[in-house]
Amino acid sequence: MRVCLEPTGTYGLDLAPALDGHVGIVGYEIDFNRYFYESPPPRPLEEIEADIQRVEREILAMLREAKG
Repeated sequence: MRVCLEPTGTYGLDLAPALDGHVGIVGYEIDFNRYFYESPPPRPLEEIEADIQRVEREILAMLREAKG
């Protein structure tokens, strides 16, 4: 029997042979992210707006360059 920790933050046990010789699922899955993940605070609106304006300027510059 092997214990596995998946990158998604779940914990469980692999398939293992049962006492009667058949293969069955053994273990329980716990979603650690559900209980322990704390999301970072959102960025300030001014910072997001500045990023959007910067990208708009880059797009316009690329369009001008493609237009010739």
